[in-house]
Amino acid sequence: MNQPAQKAKPGRPVFQIDQDVLRRLREEKAYTQEQLAKELATEEGRACEVDTATSAYRRIERTGKTSLKKAALLAKILGVTLSCLQGKAPPEQEDYLAKLKAHIEARLEEGCGEKLQAQFKQELLINKNRDQCIENITKKIAYEIEAAQLTRNKQAIIDLIELTGLHEDELMKPANAAGYWMITGSMMDWTKTDLHRGLVTNEVLSEIMNRDRLEAFMHSDSAIRLSKDDRWFRMEVLNSKLSSPTRIEIARGHPDKNGLQWIIPSVQEEWHLCYLLESWAHNIANQVIDFDGKKSPSCFDNLRILVEKLPPGDGPQEKMIIENMLKKDYERNGEQKYYAKLTNYWHDEHEAFHFQLQCLLKAFLNAIKPHISSCHENAWQFEDNAMGITIKGKRNPADWHERKPDYYLYLVEETSGGGIEYAPWSQKSRNSALEYIKKAVATGDYPHDYSFPAPEFSRSA
Repeated sequence: MNQPAQKAKPGRPVFQIDQDVLRRLREEKAYTQEQLAKELATEEGRACEVDTATSAYRRIERTGKTSLKKAALLAKILGVTLSCLQGKAPPEQEDYLAKLKAHIEARLEEGCGEKLQAQFKQELLINKNRDQCIENITKKIAYEIEAAQLTRNKQAIIDLIELTGLHEDELMKPANAAGYWMITGSMMDWTKTDLHRGLVTNEVLSEIMNRDRLEAFMHSDSAIRLSKDDRWFRMEVLNSKLSSPTRIEIARGHPDKNGLQWIIPSVQEEWHLCYLLESWAHNIANQVIDFDGKKSPSCFDNLRILVEKLPPGDGPQEKMIIENMLKKDYERNGEQKYYAKLTNYWHDEHEAFHFQLQCLLKAFLNAIKPHISSCHENAWQFEDNAMGITIKGKRNPADWHERKPDYYLYLVEETSGGGIEYAPWSQKSRNSALEYIKKAVATGDYPHDYSFPAPEFSRSA
């Protein structure tokens, strides 16, 4: 009796990822193949020899073939989506433009595409540099491709096919010529939303959120919290005089046939955006909670002023740390509870930062007096240096060989280990401090001496 034929066992489903994208992401995260292989094995919850795990990973990076489970774990480790690993997310702008430029250059050399050849000749009339012409054409075409992906204009797509010689499927692959960003700003009963094309800049943020208006509603203790979740980056004002939330929210968008989708930005785009938001926060608030949840300063009482002295010529740089001398005087006299009442009062008034800064500025003027009071008030130039305050020594018109040192003031926080970390110092607060110092130097009205000797400069390590 014939036995029924056994059905062949179905093979394991294969999930295809883009091996070039995988390799680029691994390198951007500074993983070696061996390190990523070990991390993948750990995520899978299995123990295996390093050589075996590395060999298996190299096969994935070489062929792009793996299982859905492993692809999901790789995406998790690298901090991206599965779509990104599949090459369905936009590539880095530099990579996209380089690839498109190579294609355009090859078609020009082959004499293909009447429209492309005509466009190139027109460009040469303006710019005789051949490579620069090709680069200009590439950027223009890239912007047109990106726009067509958003609008899905059929005629525009047909024109681009004729111009580039690319098939529609190739044209509709994720592009990154400038990129789309959705930005929303809300304050009180006012909200503004904008779809911006290109990297987000200071100017773009200022258009969304009126900085002068925002600062008018913030007190000295207002903090800014930075956060990111899923695909959104957020900057929110805390402890302000506003009853309703005040925030800016930003997401990277990418168009497909279903509309604009929120995606995880590239590594370079994320770095740029995080740096921009952190810089913005440090310039409008005196306390910032960063993307990792770290508050700076952790406590206003830990604030100090770092003074760096840069002598003329090749002299050694020196530094001085200014503490709150008023607090030290209270402690020396055993009056800590009175100082605590004083700080609690200013805390309740939402002016704890301003109180600490005033104490530090008075201690600074007391310490710097011997170094600058011997010169005429016009011998010094006072500037805001975006992070702190600069006091520059002007040259003597009667003796250009006579030069004075420059002093740089920064707000820092003293850490539990005795080190220092730079702290936020809003532009509004810096400007007030700058005027206070200028007035004291101009009038000679320096604060009284404290019971403790003023700190001295020491050579930087």
